[in-house]
Amino acid sequence: MYNYTEMKNITINYLHLCDAASSDSLGRVSILNIFTRFQFPSVPTKYPRFSIVGNFTVKNLSGAENTLEVKIFDPKNKLVDRKPPVLITLPSNFPEQSKTGDLNLILDIANLDINEFGEYNVAIFFNNEEILRKPLLVEQISKGV
Repeated sequence: MYNYTEMKNITINYLHLCDAASSDSLGRVSILNIFTRFQFPSVPTKYPRFSIVGNFTVKNLSGAENTLEVKIFDPKNKLVDRKPPVLITLPSNFPEQSKTGDLNLILDIANLDINEFGEYNVAIFFNNEEILRKPLLVEQISKGV
C-alpha cells in the first residue's frame, strides 16, 4: 500500500471518506461522519452517496500543467468505473503570488458499485503518479433476525 504524504510539489494534509462535506468562502471545511468501512448483507449492491474530502498543499506549480486524479479500486485492484473520470487540472500559476497554497478537494460519489466484499482503495494521483491509497473495507453483516 502506498502511504506517501509529501512529494516534491504536493503534500497531503488529510484525506477522509465521509457522509458529507462542505467548504465556505474562507476555505474552511466541514466534515460529517468520517468512516473507513461499509457494511452490507449481500453483494452486488450500490452505496448511494458518500464524499471524499482532502486538503493538499501545493507549491511551485509553474510551467507544465499539473493534474490531480481520484480513482477507486476494488479488492482485486481493478478500477471501479466512474463516469466521468475525476481529473482536476491545476493552473500553472496557482497560487500566483506565493507559489504555495492549500487546495481543498470535496468529491461527492453517488451509486458506487460494490460487487464483492474486501478492501477497496481510494487512490490519489498527482501528475499520473500515485501518491496515496486510502483503504475502504467492505464487510458482510448478517441480515438480522
